[in-house]
Amino acid sequence: MKFGPVAPADALGATAVHSIRQSDLVLKKGTLIGPAEVAALKAAGVKEIVVARLEPGDVSEDQAAADIAAAVTGEGMRADRAFTGRCNLFAETAGVLVLDKETIDRLNRIDEAVTIATLPAFKPVVEGEMIATVKIIPFAVAAKARDQAVAEAAKAKPVIRVEPYKVRKIGIVSTLLPGLSPKVIEKMRPFLTQDGLNAIMSEVAGVALNDAESVKKAALRNRNDRQEFRNAAMIRMLMPIDSHANFIMVDTQHPADEVIEHFKKHNVLIGRHFPPMDTYIRVSLGTPPQMHTFWQTWDMLPWSKKFMHH
Repeated sequence: MKFGPVAPADALGATAVHSIRQSDLVLKKGTLIGPAEVAALKAAGVKEIVVARLEPGDVSEDQAAADIAAAVTGEGMRADRAFTGRCNLFAETAGVLVLDKETIDRLNRIDEAVTIATLPAFKPVVEGEMIATVKIIPFAVAAKARDQAVAEAAKAKPVIRVEPYKVRKIGIVSTLLPGLSPKVIEKMRPFLTQDGLNAIMSEVAGVALNDAESVKKAALRNRNDRQEFRNAAMIRMLMPIDSHANFIMVDTQHPADEVIEHFKKHNVLIGRHFPPMDTYIRVSLGTPPQMHTFWQTWDMLPWSKKFMHH
């Protein structure tokens, strides 16, 4: 790959190394320069542009990123269109991220120009979440490095995949053994499921969980609610603990009992104190009006103003 300044007419087929903003022209870094770009550069009065030009044996950054991304993509995920040498991978379903860490490490050692980054293995993910990215650092990479990465991934495929959640019904089998106390039998009797209320509730729960669309909507709503809470917390310079549940732990930097009592006085109930997390409160995510009331109450704390970010 060759770098250097050239006149616009000589830049045809090369890649812009830097972004250019001049007059009405906006040419982004990484743009492949065609006849239209050459004409725009001349019209804007640009006399010289720094470009990268591929040599025999080179592969463009976008092509290499797309090829490697396709090779590592497994079930339950998709690769986005490569752009500026980056190809992002997204989950197509809710589930657990499964990685072949050893293969990913080998891919990252093939060439310093090739990098693959992922979320942690076995992380719960939701549909549409970005789970990995393939990045080609320079504007091109040697074809042999691309080919080696694709071949390495093909041997281990799948390198990255999303294992979707599966609904399972579970139960407990209790058997009568000689010497089993009648008291124990009586204690277990309320949990009998055959032709009882628990059996009906089990069937209802099973039907609800089998409604995949509703489960997806609930997971997405929960994720959005957590993000809204994190946004509001960050404005107040608070650092909540990352969560995938419908509640969040927040470090108030003050005794938790004092904060809990303050909310209680204003008719807002939050979770109990969790020793030894003596400055953390547990906040269950509610409806938008409920969360508005929560933050209004927080902002009435005597020390809350010093947390605000302007």
